[in-house]
Amino acid sequence: MRKFLPTLILLVVLIGGYMYAKSENFFREEEKTDPVLFTLQSAEVQELRLGSGETQTVLKRTADGWEMVKPAAYPVQKYSADSLAEAFAALQVKGTVDEAPGDLAEYGLAEPVHEVEAVLADGTTRKLLAGNPLPVAGTTYVKTADDDKVYEMDDTLLSGVMKTDEDFLDKTVLQLDYDKVSEIGFTWQGQSWSLVKSDPAKKAYESAWKLGDKELKPEEGSGVLDQLTFLATDRLPRAREELDWTAAEFTLVVKHNDGTAVNYAGRLDNQLVRIAKDDGAWAFAVGATDIQAIADGLQELLTAEPEPEPSPEAGASPAAP
Repeated sequence: MRKFLPTLILLVVLIGGYMYAKSENFFREEEKTDPVLFTLQSAEVQELRLGSGETQTVLKRTADGWEMVKPAAYPVQKYSADSLAEAFAALQVKGTVDEAPGDLAEYGLAEPVHEVEAVLADGTTRKLLAGNPLPVAGTTYVKTADDDKVYEMDDTLLSGVMKTDEDFLDKTVLQLDYDKVSEIGFTWQGQSWSLVKSDPAKKAYESAWKLGDKELKPEEGSGVLDQLTFLATDRLPRAREELDWTAAEFTLVVKHNDGTAVNYAGRLDNQLVRIAKDDGAWAFAVGATDIQAIADGLQELLTAEPEPEPSPEAGASPAAP
């Protein structure tokens, strides 16, 4: 037994060393990651320029979000612009295709298919140029404005920055402070309805409502408010001043707990209703069928028969005389 003792000790040492090395990941291959195209933080991006010439979209960071400068001062969804800045800062390339290209047209980069430029806080710029797709599906030729190298980039990354002005549009038509709404006046093509919150101190889904003289359950009144809140456009708005508002087919008056009121008007435009706030700059388009659906729902609530009182349980003892 003694002659095997050194061997056993050596075996224990080897096993112990192996287990320690494994626990410290000594045998794990280093994960390879694609190199980042630009070295920057998304918070450094102060301006984004997409495309070029007449079709260019320009966004500028403000103290409380983003504003669109080109093609017009459309209202912007803050998170969509933030997402673009983050996607731009995280762009990675799969590899270098050509260190010194002789003809950029070969890659569709002499006249790029898409351009994205970021202006940083220090005034410097970073610009991505995207060209033709590679023969391998799912990748595209790209380069930067200040380097000759042509790279390969995954289309899933590229799609995060290949946007248009409509991708940044705040598509919400009515800006409602949901739980502070106390009364709604709704008019559509000559018919009017008045929806009043019975207990303004409660949340919209907790309070009963009155539609005209009819009592509504909390879910019925807040359901109408939900429909109005989720009205959204799918196209760029028109300037409010371009439309005639003297005989609007749709009006909406929204009153709040503090006594303030917001007024909206809407004009029919073929199969659309263009809706604008009285003091707003833009008229947003929604389908006329969407407004009609809300009107139909209000009328249905107003004319619905009250639910019958629940009958006594079968077998219940009659009340004593």
